[in-house]
Amino acid sequence: DEKSEINREIQEIYNLQSYQDNPFKCVYSHLHDIIPLLVYTWSTANKTQFPKDSQIVALLLFIHSRGKGLLKLIRTGEEKTLIVGIVAAFFALCGQAVDVVSSNRDLAIEREQKCRLFFELLKLESGHICSEND
Repeated sequence: DEKSEINREIQEIYNLQSYQDNPFKCVYSHLHDIIPLLVYTWSTANKTQFPKDSQIVALLLFIHSRGKGLLKLIRTGEEKTLIVGIVAAFFALCGQAVDVVSSNRDLAIEREQKCRLFFELLKLESGHICSEND
């Protein structure tokens, strides 16, 4: 079963002594395993929605911009949720706290719900802080 395989693979990463010593360094030294796992997990959680080439390039740009900052324009219809979700998971796996901000309350709630299973499969927590009065 796909979910069991993902669970096994992510647990193997979490169990690595190098991950426990320095998650950031471990994740970057295992990019060849981590990126395919993130993409596979996304497509499993989201019913075979597989990233397009442009989305993978955006993902790689974000990953390799660490410490430099990056502002990227992602146009309407280019599936920002996929890119942001995978990038957020990547940096969370690196041991960093990740906050995603949206000016649209309803969209923020909807997109967090879309990413929730993806994050759960990776044993990451997610949530939103939108209130009913926003």
